[in-house]
Amino acid sequence: MPHRSAASAELLRASLVDQLRELGAIGSDRVADAFRTVPRYLFTPSAPLEAAYANDVVITKRDRRGVALSSVSAPQNQALML
Repeated sequence: MPHRSAASAELLRASLVDQLRELGAIGSDRVADAFRTVPRYLFTPSAPLEAAYANDVVITKRDRRGVALSSVSAPQNQALML
């Protein structure tokens, strides 16, 4: 499992919030606060921190052939849904 420091995760979360605000995906302070608070990396246990906080889907489970079975949605999509 990749090394995960709380300080690194916090910086990456803050950067992601800034990016999502610039894209217009975060439309309220409440949504921004949620993204700053929830540790996304806990939902992507095998991904490096940089992948967990990238604005992209993270595949969390694949079958024996490599077909994606489960994923965490891209942060931009999550923000727009919220």
